[in-house]
Amino acid sequence: MTTHKKHFWTKYHKWAGLILSVFIITFCLSGIILNHRAAFTGVELSRWWMPPACHYDNFNNGIIKGTLPLDDGRLAAWGNAGVWITDSRLSRSTSLNDGIAPGIDNRKISNVVRDSRGRLWCAALYGVYRLEGSRWIKQDIGDTAGERIADITTRGDSIIAMSRSYLFVARAAGGPFTRMELKAPAGYTPHVTLLKTVWWLHSGELFGLPGRLVVDAIALIIIIICITGLAITFLPAVSRRLHHAGHKARGVARLLKDSVSWHNAAGRWTIILTLLMAVTGTCLRPPLMVPLALTRTTPLPFTTLDNRNAWSDKLRAVRYDSMSKAWIISTSEGFYTLDSLQAVPRPVLQSPPISPMGISVFEPYDSTRWIIGSFSGLFLWNTVTGEVTDYTTGRPPVKSTGRPVFSDLAVAGYSADTSFGRCVIFDYTKGISDYTKDASDYTKDASSMPASRTVLPSMPEELRRQPMSLWNFALELHTGRVYDIFLGPVSVLFIFLAGTGIILVLVSGYIILKRRR
Repeated sequence: MTTHKKHFWTKYHKWAGLILSVFIITFCLSGIILNHRAAFTGVELSRWWMPPACHYDNFNNGIIKGTLPLDDGRLAAWGNAGVWITDSRLSRSTSLNDGIAPGIDNRKISNVVRDSRGRLWCAALYGVYRLEGSRWIKQDIGDTAGERIADITTRGDSIIAMSRSYLFVARAAGGPFTRMELKAPAGYTPHVTLLKTVWWLHSGELFGLPGRLVVDAIALIIIIICITGLAITFLPAVSRRLHHAGHKARGVARLLKDSVSWHNAAGRWTIILTLLMAVTGTCLRPPLMVPLALTRTTPLPFTTLDNRNAWSDKLRAVRYDSMSKAWIISTSEGFYTLDSLQAVPRPVLQSPPISPMGISVFEPYDSTRWIIGSFSGLFLWNTVTGEVTDYTTGRPPVKSTGRPVFSDLAVAGYSADTSFGRCVIFDYTKGISDYTKDASDYTKDASSMPASRTVLPSMPEELRRQPMSLWNFALELHTGRVYDIFLGPVSVLFIFLAGTGIILVLVSGYIILKRRR
């Protein structure tokens, strides 16, 4: 190796490592939290000191996902901060979360429904609840295997809850629940996206709890490498100052020597694992995530992806469609229809595009159509004819080229129950829409769809003050979204750039150590 190359790697390892160490430690700590969501559900943080994008303002960030009219003319509204009683203009809100497990993470509500007796049920992140008076009572639905609850719906006297892999059916409201595994579709062959394989390898979930604990241990080792690296950088200057001041620096010298030993040993013995964490993490954000998301592979044998359940971690929502007299399920693989819950699911060939983040709106729009929303936009869907139209333009949706479809309208919620008009849309970033449209105004000609400007309410202070869960804040840190305010349009590449820099720091450290040995 030439002297110039030696000098480059030494300088790069020192200064790039110094700059990136803060981000690396942040990645490691947030990753440990992300790996154990259930352990941190009760921990929450105030939003006031966070970047503006994390604040609740104008009903953004999914604080309202849907509404349900109550008998007294008020509305039950639900979303990422629980269930709230509000008026038809969303101008004031009263908490209806008594009985739900403490912690804002436990109050992530995916749906609220009314059973045949008029009682309210809700699907929270880790449980199904029934409202008794003004208090929610958690229901025993059986073994969920620790999975998140994705949805809840009703048909007649039956209550149907859905986790990410199973259905839980009570044949009578208030009766016992039975766990049900949906049948595999015809011609099913097990497959997963390469992105999911890399994602679960990065978190350790590929090998269950033991795998997650190993990844946690790697994160702690990387933190030790960063801290000892900082010590190696700054302790010599501390030692010199002590000498100049006439003080002994034996303790500093001993600490420096130990730091060098720990830094080199930890880096040398874990280089393969630390590089694996850095490379897989870099692949989980643009631009590398796109080709991985489009590549399907066979699940790795003897891993958690190798599951006999064809719907493992794929289910997102379920509804009964009275128009086609069939059940419709939304999955990470698209929409499927079933004549009964015991039947073989059939893929729906003509359906609205759904973003990889999953479906957010799945409600009847009129007697013939459903309104479907996600970060891919808002669409009207006739399940009998297969006709799909973009709600905002009245035109057919843009044809997918195989890549995930995203829209300027990132739909997080929807309500047809307010006094503003037929439909109010909640964008995840911008909040409540400043226009409404009535079903009678809908035509295929977008120019004839009037947008009536409405004076929308200020967001009630009770909602604005709702905290963020520690897990969600860790997610914002780990994905780099918390830095959007500083990086602007470059923020989408933050993980790729930071990950590439970290990989080079690890490689340069190994090169330097090998050269010295």
